[in-house]
Amino acid sequence: MNDNTDAPPEREQKKKPEKKESGWGIALSLGIAVALALLIRIFLVEIFVIPSGSMEPTLHGRPEGGDRILCTKTNYLFRNPRRWEIFVFKFPYTQAKNFSPSLDYEEFKGQNFVKRCVGLPGETIMIARGDVFVKKPLGEKFVRAIKSGNVQSEIWIPVYGEDFSDLKQDEFELWWRQSGEKDWAVTKEGTLVVEAQAGAHLTYLPCVRGGENGEELHTGMDAIYDRYVLRQYVNFHCPDCGHNFTKTVRDQKIAGRCPGCGKYLREDCVTFYSRRCDLPTVGASTDSAKWARQGEKGANKYRSISFHVVPDLRVKMKAKFGAESKLSIDLLDDDRHLQAEILANGEAALFLNGRELPGARAKTETFAPGWHKVEFYQADTAARLLLDGKLLLDHILEQQILPTTRDVARNSGVTLSASGGRLELDDLCIDRDIYYFTGREPVRRQSTSHTYPRFDSEDGSFRLADDGYLALGDNCPSSNDSRNWGKVPAENLRGPAVLRWWPLHRLSWFTIPGEEK
Repeated sequence: MNDNTDAPPEREQKKKPEKKESGWGIALSLGIAVALALLIRIFLVEIFVIPSGSMEPTLHGRPEGGDRILCTKTNYLFRNPRRWEIFVFKFPYTQAKNFSPSLDYEEFKGQNFVKRCVGLPGETIMIARGDVFVKKPLGEKFVRAIKSGNVQSEIWIPVYGEDFSDLKQDEFELWWRQSGEKDWAVTKEGTLVVEAQAGAHLTYLPCVRGGENGEELHTGMDAIYDRYVLRQYVNFHCPDCGHNFTKTVRDQKIAGRCPGCGKYLREDCVTFYSRRCDLPTVGASTDSAKWARQGEKGANKYRSISFHVVPDLRVKMKAKFGAESKLSIDLLDDDRHLQAEILANGEAALFLNGRELPGARAKTETFAPGWHKVEFYQADTAARLLLDGKLLLDHILEQQILPTTRDVARNSGVTLSASGGRLELDDLCIDRDIYYFTGREPVRRQSTSHTYPRFDSEDGSFRLADDGYLALGDNCPSSNDSRNWGKVPAENLRGPAVLRWWPLHRLSWFTIPGEEK
């Protein structure tokens, strides 16, 4: 007998109604989030936008918004700022007004500035030949401040760059001079090749001063003007229709028509002028943004250009050595020749005026046949050679006698030499170091250069107070910094810049220099 008993129906479980968060709860959550964000911004980190070109090329600035950097506000609670560090501070308005009552600093009041820390409390700073010399509070003499390799790698300013892919031979010879037979040639594959058993020399257009006051320049100014100056950009604002637009100097010769209303605008409508610091003349730095051509020919074509010859240079390239070939890179500083010699077996040495420097010879064991990255530079008396990104030779040259603020370099140049067979080069670049100046240096006539007030002492030095820091911009010709308004008080410090997070393709951490001994 089968018992067909119906299973009792499952009891439907009643769903409990979801509790909706009250308006007070939402408001409380938002309030906590806002409070946390404010606390982080006030006490921990803050994002700053670079509005100007005073830190070019390290930081790109534009009036409408440049690089975005992250500043940490807790670091200086545990340590002091270090030399060569990028830091953020409030503009020292009170001090600036006390020093120059006649100048208007209202537009900078309450603003945050981003500069590089160059001088520390109690030090006496002198700037000569583009470098920084420091006398400690209890020191008796000035010593040149030397940047570490990591810091130096961040602040090179481009002078020349070529991958030779679409370069013709006559264009190449516009920038380089060959000695004797023209052994160096641009190939169809887009490389620079030389076949030479004896020395084949290639010299980049040198920047040479002549005359008693160093007022003359070499004759390559036409190429400089056409290739670089006319590619600068200018931002315009139309006062009639409010339209903003950007054109290059080549497009409108510092003037143009507004795309909005068609009105012809001149220089008084310029809101931002890109004052380039990367002129192609070897080591040339300009302290004037005005470039004027008076007619197609004539001696006054470039009436307001002023140059400083920069001897601190870097040469980078890719090199492919033959079985017995040798590459030499010669950096000229007035009458001093600093040379790096690299052999096909990976052995390298440094020479000064033809004599090998003591302890400046080494060999890398990973120098296999093929392309290799070569980097050689001198900066702040440091001579460094890197092969495939690794430091092979690091030599500090003897400290020179302190130059006066009126002393300037007269010659600067780069010469490449090849011997022993076939040598192939690509991605050849020349960069220069920052060239600091105070306006006391002799420059080309008719310059708009002026003497910065804080360095107008008898010997051109400036002593920092016990609580003050010297802040300078990397783009020295176009920077409003301590040369005008003096020290940055410790109470104005916000913190070091640690990260550039925007734009993403330039995402990078900034170097925090080590503590000086």
